[in-house]
Amino acid sequence: EQLPDDLTELRQLREAEMLRIHHLDRSNKEITDALKGEDDPVLREAIEDNKKTIEGKFERIREIDSWIAQITIARASIDGFGRDKHFGDCSNSDFPPQVASG
Repeated sequence: EQLPDDLTELRQLREAEMLRIHHLDRSNKEITDALKGEDDPVLREAIEDNKKTIEGKFERIREIDSWIAQITIARASIDGFGRDKHFGDCSNSDFPPQVASG
């Protein structure tokens, strides 16, 4: 699935994945507690399925984080290319400014 280019949307997607991981993790803990004293192969399989899903969600988060980093770097290079927010255009030969002595 293609990720959006909007940083806000990406952060929202990341938070949604984190929330899903939280719910799956909580579910696994509840299932584990229910399994104390007994062994239910169906519940054990549910735990393993949840673990695989959690791994996939963490991979998705890594993809989102990577895309956020790429967008941030690209924007910084475009916004900052040859410019300094304090001094303006830094691409001319007079930069850095010469300080008069004396």
